[in-house]
Amino acid sequence: MDDELTSTLKYILNFMSPDKAEVYLDSIFNKYFNEQEEFDKIYLSKEDIDELKKVGMEIGLHGHNHLYLGKISFEEALKDLTKSVKIFKYNFPTEILIISYPFGDYNLFTKRIVKKLGCMILPALKCGVSCYEALCYSVSVRS
Repeated sequence: MDDELTSTLKYILNFMSPDKAEVYLDSIFNKYFNEQEEFDKIYLSKEDIDELKKVGMEIGLHGHNHLYLGKISFEEALKDLTKSVKIFKYNFPTEILIISYPFGDYNLFTKRIVKKLGCMILPALKCGVSCYEALCYSVSVRS
């Protein structure tokens, strides 16, 4: 789970244009982080994921760029989610496609895209909503 400062930064970045957000992130990361070293610390390797699957964990999608899906255009959401599905299928060809929306946010277009891509929707938290209440916000679109 992110600390408050990181969580706030992620939230604010989702309201910026991707180009502007990238400028801010590049300046922060270039000053404070060795990107490869940080990448290796925070992301799971394929072997890590395989180990989790062996003990019964499920893996899924969360979009490619962690966009606020309910606030972007149909074209942007389609591009981001299609890229995410393509990468997921390449790495995990036998897995069921499951998505949990970033920030628990989506709209009618997002739901249509996810259905078209053959994904199952899992509940996600909306800002200020408890896990229990979040179950009321999501429904499965997989038949």
